Amino acid sequence: RLSSSFVTFNTKKGPLADTNVRRWLTSAIDTASMVRRVLGRFTMPAHGLIPPGLLGYETVRGSGGSGALPRILDEPIELTAVTNAVFTGRYLDLTTELLEAMRRLGARVSLEMVSPDELYHAQSTGSVDMIINAWVADYPDADSFARGLLHSEDGVLGNMLGSKDLDAIIERGRLETEPSVRHAVYRQMEEYLSREALLLP
Repeated sequence: RLSSSFVTFNTKKGPLADTNVRRWLTSAIDTASMVRRVLGRFTMPAHGLIPPGLLGYETVRGSGGSGALPRILDEPIELTAVTNAVFTGRYLDLTTELLEAMRRLGARVSLEMVSPDELYHAQSTGSVDMIINAWVADYPDADSFARGLLHSEDGVLGNMLGSKDLDAIIERGRLETEPSVRHAVYRQMEEYLSREALLLP
């Protein structure tokens, strides 16, 4: 399916506005082994935002930090998060393990299951620190993930993690017609997401 699941971080305000905090979390949590162990053969670990079959997809996830070993936060932080019924129902075990991994790192997460309208409101206003959600592409192109999710003005998550630098990459991918060049542009986007630790696939 043309879908990906991820944790979106609020990079505009709150504890996760600190890039180093986000990098600690993303570099210390092994989502690949978590997904394999909890969900088995019914899904596959994400290596980035873009799913298999689209330009920009590669199986190796870039490094989010400087290469240093992750450390537990100096002081515990309290985070608010919302999600939908899928992640508190069908994927509850995965959600539980993810939050426990964050707790061990010093991030205590208060998670609330909300309606689709409430989830959209949280995304558009940036009223929480994290959102656990999935995205299903409207059409089979990486642009559906790039502009549809990440663009600072048009993207669903733009108010939480959008930036002019990211917008520029998204626009290049949207305008380019050569597949190999578009692939390289979307790889640049994935590397940006990973380097800035904007979300956790």
